[in-house]
Amino acid sequence: MLLCSARMRARSPVAALALALATLASLACAGQRPAPSPARASIDASHTWARLLHGLPGTWTASSERGPALEVSYRLVSRGSALLETFGASPAEQTLSVYHPDGRGLMLTHYCAQGNQVRLRASEASAERVTFTYLDATNVGPGQSVMHELVFVLGPDTLDRTEVYRAQDGSAETSVLHFVRR
Repeated sequence: MLLCSARMRARSPVAALALALATLASLACAGQRPAPSPARASIDASHTWARLLHGLPGTWTASSERGPALEVSYRLVSRGSALLETFGASPAEQTLSVYHPDGRGLMLTHYCAQGNQVRLRASEASAERVTFTYLDATNVGPGQSVMHELVFVLGPDTLDRTEVYRAQDGSAETSVLHFVRR
């Protein structure tokens, strides 16, 4: 109500700008955010979340042409409301990812060994396959690439994982790993 009456009094450009800034500040203080863009709209991934909760926990290994076998493990945390992933052979260089529902959608925060944190949202989801796509990132240093897409294809005892990292210059690097349950 106060803003409506103030709008009616704002006749000069300076007053109009001040009013617009005050309106934005009041919305921010109230915790209101602009509606997500269509590219960020979540999908119904509740069936995929149930599949991940039952199909992923445990330890998985993949052979690598670059060196020793890779290991990834999943475990439920926070009373089953999140799935914790640790990835990598060396504890000092392990990455950590947390998967969790967001309403009917599905989110992922990837804590990279490079020191950045990337959030991805499920953009495609079925019982066998889920695709997470880039939403935003924090703490990205100069020259770092960040995960822009992660695709899981989950079988009874297999997990195919495709990661796409994008560099700041726009170039992309894709890796595909085939894991088996250990």
